[in-house]
Amino acid sequence: MTSNDKVRAMVLERLYGPQQVGGIYWCGYWSEAYEVLAIDSDPQWPNLTVRTLGQVKARTHCTAWDPRGDRVLAEPGEAALTYWADFVLSAASTYAAVVEQRHVLAEAAHPEQVAALVEQARRFDPGADAR
Repeated sequence: MTSNDKVRAMVLERLYGPQQVGGIYWCGYWSEAYEVLAIDSDPQWPNLTVRTLGQVKARTHCTAWDPRGDRVLAEPGEAALTYWADFVLSAASTYAAVVEQRHVLAEAAHPEQVAALVEQARRFDPGADAR
C-alpha cells in the first residue's frame, strides 16, 4: 500500500465512520434513522446511498460522519433486520413503504415459501418476467 493509498483510506474512514452497507444509523443533524444501501468511494466524489427508515425513496449524500451526534443503531445483518422490523411496526410510514417493508420482511422470514410462490406465478404467467 502506497502512502497515497494510506491517506485515502484514512480520509474515507473519517468520512464514513463506522457506517457499512446494511447497517442502520442515527443522523444527529437530521434527527432521523437511516439505512446505508451503498457506499461509493469514488476518489473525486465519495458518497453514501441511504434511505430514511419508513420511506421508499433513496438519496445520495456525502456528509461526513459526526461522532458528536451520529450513532450506530444496528450493525448489518440480523441486528439491522430486527431494528428495521421494530421500527416499521412502531412508526408511521407511507403506505408504499409499508407495502415494500412487509414484502421484504416476509421474504426474510420465509425465503422458501416466497421462492415457491414466485415460481408458481412464473408458471401461471410465463410472460410476466418480460414486462
